[in-house]
Amino acid sequence: MSLMQFLVLCDMSLTCIAELFDGNCTTPQNGTMRLSAEGIALSGTDHIHYQWKFSEIDSMQNTATGYCCILKQRSASGNQLQLFFTDEIIYQELQRQTQRRKSAPVRLFHKIWALKLWQITLVILFTLVCFFYLFFLLLHRAYTITPVSYDTHLGSKIDSSLAQIYQRCESPAIDTFLEKAMRQLSKPDDRFRHRVIVLDDPTQNAISIPGGTIYLFRGLLDSSNGPDEILGVLSHEISHAEERHSVRQILQSLGLYYMSSLFIGIAIEGFDFLDGLEQTLEMSSILFTLRYSRQFEREADSLGILRLHSANLRVGPLDSLLTRITPPPRGRDRIFNLLSTHPLQKERSERFAKARSLETFAPDTVFNVERKNWDTIKKCCYDSIPQKPLWKKLIRSRSKRKADSD
Repeated sequence: MSLMQFLVLCDMSLTCIAELFDGNCTTPQNGTMRLSAEGIALSGTDHIHYQWKFSEIDSMQNTATGYCCILKQRSASGNQLQLFFTDEIIYQELQRQTQRRKSAPVRLFHKIWALKLWQITLVILFTLVCFFYLFFLLLHRAYTITPVSYDTHLGSKIDSSLAQIYQRCESPAIDTFLEKAMRQLSKPDDRFRHRVIVLDDPTQNAISIPGGTIYLFRGLLDSSNGPDEILGVLSHEISHAEERHSVRQILQSLGLYYMSSLFIGIAIEGFDFLDGLEQTLEMSSILFTLRYSRQFEREADSLGILRLHSANLRVGPLDSLLTRITPPPRGRDRIFNLLSTHPLQKERSERFAKARSLETFAPDTVFNVERKNWDTIKKCCYDSIPQKPLWKKLIRSRSKRKADSD
């Protein structure tokens, strides 16, 4: 309960000696100022009475000799009326009533205006931290409002770009194995219909693009010792596609790029810099080089293990393949591994070791034929045409697109 509410209940009021200056003369009008629930009343010694509502108070000031209440009412000469008094309790109550009748933005402005420099700095830093936290949170959740059809659309664009750079392996033996693998690894509730395309390139890698298409490089087939290792890789890549890691990574990367470009570009070149941001759309032709974050890689490992186990396939071959094609860190390479987007191989091997302890099901027999003939199957993809370096392929592809547009 406020002081004013207490006085109303007790039928009391606050009083003090006050002086009223109207600006017309230097001699003030002395009287008794009474503070009640309705407002302010002043009774002068010459039996002149004044009365104002709290809404008629313009501002309150703390002077060297006391307090001053400036009223909105003006004298005949146009000067504002001012009440001078020394009672601190009345001053605090009048100040509270004045602040209470101001709008919320005005009250907030007055509070900010009254802050000191270090307080303003803390407020600005806190605001920036909240802004960037919400911005990063939005980036991490932006994929939830992005339709799944966008994955398929983006995947078709990337696929057309890859077709101009890489030659695809056309081998019935490989295609038969991969179709069989997709039937075994796919689930009824999968978002996409997954397919695998083998690229005739010695790179030891496999990538998944939005929409469910997986690219398996010939170099990874050459490094494999059996179909089970490739099945483990495919389960990992299917998990990437099903969790929409590509789209999520693209949204996060482009969001950070645009935000940093916005601040740096505007600071250096002004708003004309925004005209050049559309050039980043050319990145879509090389999105296949996208590297997932460690969080996405761990998630794909865990979900890939579950997918393998649901198909009665073991995770040991995948661990063997990754250990074999990943060189051990030596010397300062350990520092770069800490900066890598992929988890350390030791960490992945520990995760696979825990998964192997849960493999109580019978060994798989679906791929026994492929296990016996794997050396023959994986070499069906060889092409005698020497491969050009990737940077030459990119230049040739870019020149071809430019010539077509001209």
